[in-house]
Amino acid sequence: TELWLTSEEKKYVETAGTLKVGVLSDLPPYQYTDEVTGQLKGIGVDLLEKIQEQTGLSFQLVVAPDEKTLNRMAAEGSIDLVAGMNYITTQYMLLISDRMQNRRLEEMSMAMVDGCGCYWEKTDTGVYFQSREDIVRAINSGKPYYSYMDAYVAQYYFNKTEFKSLKLIPQISIDSSTCIGVVKPASTELLSILNKVIQALPQDEMQSIIYANTIFKESPTLADYIKENPFQAAAAAGVVIFL
Repeated sequence: TELWLTSEEKKYVETAGTLKVGVLSDLPPYQYTDEVTGQLKGIGVDLLEKIQEQTGLSFQLVVAPDEKTLNRMAAEGSIDLVAGMNYITTQYMLLISDRMQNRRLEEMSMAMVDGCGCYWEKTDTGVYFQSREDIVRAINSGKPYYSYMDAYVAQYYFNKTEFKSLKLIPQISIDSSTCIGVVKPASTELLSILNKVIQALPQDEMQSIIYANTIFKESPTLADYIKENPFQAAAAAGVVIFL
């Protein structure tokens, strides 16, 4: 679908200047800092690039290490937008360790990100962590914790070879919706432009962005092979010794 802007929207683009976008460094695959390059990546970041290409709007990415910081930046007016993904709806997943799957949730503690208001259960007995990756590591280690995460976030960590003890359980009755947030007072032209770009983006292109940030292959290490194939590895070691 071809993008069409009104004269008012075109004028907004010409006069808007550079818009500051708050980007979390710990919300893969939506927005995160790449461990190797140190650059901001994610679905939301790629989508902002598409919006910039198609409209001429200019964005400056401002890193927020956690939700508390991001909320404060929005309240102070130091950012204009919050990165995300417009019109993507997915279900929540329950994350537990495969060593804990036979235990009742009432016997375990819910792990949560400090400052994130995205939980619907009673949180007075929960355990707080600084990041989602800290939660995943704790659950993967076999500790009696569980947590809920957006399906794309959960899948991102599940795809990593180091988190092989994770078990994901779909929560059928609960959906997660993510969007680009515009800090109030918001320009109606800006809101309209963002909506138009998302609606005009072909579905296969949207899926390509999601796929590129969610599915990846890691080169297995010797340690991974030994963990997955202990008997074969032992036999191979024996052959080396006898040779």
